Amino acid sequence: MNFPWYDSIWLQAYGQARSLVSVRIPHRLAEFEAAFRPLQTAPGFKTKELKNFIKPAVLDSFRDTIQRLEPQWIESHEFLSFGREVVQDHPDIAQFQQSQIPLVSELAGEPLVTSYNFLSLYNNLGVCEPHLDAPTSKWTLDLCINQNDAWPIHLSDVNPWPLDLDLKLASAPNPELKKDQKKDSKKGEQWQSEILKKYQTQFKTHVMTPGDALFFSGSSQWHYRSRIPRRHTNNFCHLIFLHYVPEHCEALLDPLRWSEYLAMPELQSLHPLFRQCQNDAIDTRGNSVLTLLDALDQRTPPAEDA
Repeated sequence: MNFPWYDSIWLQAYGQARSLVSVRIPHRLAEFEAAFRPLQTAPGFKTKELKNFIKPAVLDSFRDTIQRLEPQWIESHEFLSFGREVVQDHPDIAQFQQSQIPLVSELAGEPLVTSYNFLSLYNNLGVCEPHLDAPTSKWTLDLCINQNDAWPIHLSDVNPWPLDLDLKLASAPNPELKKDQKKDSKKGEQWQSEILKKYQTQFKTHVMTPGDALFFSGSSQWHYRSRIPRRHTNNFCHLIFLHYVPEHCEALLDPLRWSEYLAMPELQSLHPLFRQCQNDAIDTRGNSVLTLLDALDQRTPPAEDA
């Protein structure tokens, strides 16, 4: 059971584990599914738009952080696939993320804790194809820091995890993608068009300006951005993603802990597969992706210059 979109590793692991439980210990399938309910999003949840959310002084401090970034903080492995550079778990951002726990818990309707965060520095190649996040980012507070043009994000309603999604992985034109994206599209990526078609009546467009925020459930809401508007010589959009998860769900986020946490030793037979997925995970453009365990790791800050 494979899914072609970015950040689908956890869902693949869940699907494999559920299938194994249904075959080897079917009398415990309902118990297995119930254990993961805290990671699923209530169907009635609606995206929250938070206009002028970031105070001017805080917005200026984030921009200053971006200007002062040392090279060792910046990762470029998604430069071609997403048209962005990323900075993960920067301490300035982490401090702000922690301070927002009361607010995001209220918005989500459940107690939350921080998961991870990253700064996304989009450039002329910026694009984000349709996908669902892993539950390590069940809840996302998306902050717009700076941009030279509005760049909409499209979010669906809340949907169940698509374990039975039938995607034809064959070449086909995608009417939602612009000319440059079609040119770059590789054979075997028809799935984007299928997702957009399947959920087309659900997608709602949200436009953010610097200082605005958007709160949504990326693990249950399909989302994407078309190619960044190219109205300038250097087009850019700087976003911060603050990810949160429900309290007391750490073991559910790590497939290698499921067998012990759920008292289902049968799941240990999947550990080699889980490890292989973590080691070999690639997105549809052949670039390394942020895997589940990467998201849970706390990065060591770069050493101070002597």
